[in-house]
Amino acid sequence: MAWRNRQGFTGSNNIPLGTRRGFGADGGSTSADDGGYNPSAPATGLSEMSAKRGRSPERAPPDVDGSKRRRRRNRWGEKEENKVAGLMGLPTAITGPMTQEQIDAYVLHVRIEEITKKIQINDYVPASPDRTPSPPPQYDNFGRRTNTREFRYRKKLEDERHKLVEKAMKDIPGYKPPADYRRPTKTQEKVYVPVNDYPEINFIGLLIGPRGNTLKKMESQSGAKIAIRGKGSVKEGKGKSDAAHTSNQEEDLHCLI
Repeated sequence: MAWRNRQGFTGSNNIPLGTRRGFGADGGSTSADDGGYNPSAPATGLSEMSAKRGRSPERAPPDVDGSKRRRRRNRWGEKEENKVAGLMGLPTAITGPMTQEQIDAYVLHVRIEEITKKIQINDYVPASPDRTPSPPPQYDNFGRRTNTREFRYRKKLEDERHKLVEKAMKDIPGYKPPADYRRPTKTQEKVYVPVNDYPEINFIGLLIGPRGNTLKKMESQSGAKIAIRGKGSVKEGKGKSDAAHTSNQEEDLHCLI
């Protein structure tokens, strides 16, 4: 029959295999009819096969002597990042015997010198990524932002130094403040008006009084300057005036003393 195989082979694979090799055969010689097939020497190594399959490379063994250790984060910061420590020239380790009053006075003196050096070299903005988010921006009459991060941190350090200098002048005999220290000529305080608790009361009218006589009387008796700021302190129609910019319309109604 025409469909029958003339060579006499049966099965689906009629291609003859190469000559079988025994265990004692020479590994360097190959038969002529095996077609270059050598099962004992694969063309591709296991490392190349694993790389082709997308496996991640093996990790290097850990260092035994511990020279490449991971640097731990320090709450006090790194030595290279502390720019003020080298400029002050004051030791931070107390080795001699001191009383508690002397230790407190020395800590107070070191903190004042640290803040002074930070202000001098403009190093008052922390580099920590965990700092708090910035508040909503505020602008003056010329469109310049007044509550930038540098301004807020500098003012915070100046207020802290002012309190520490006042304490040092009382506790340390003969203490002299830093040369660039200027004592604030005036202090401010905000007293918020409870307009949300008593919406039926006209607080602005009661504070100002007829023709402003009530407010002037309080200023003359107390010796302080009193100004009404916040929501509702400026009449409608004067939103673009200078008084509207200086009255902090975003805050609640309060008296700035």
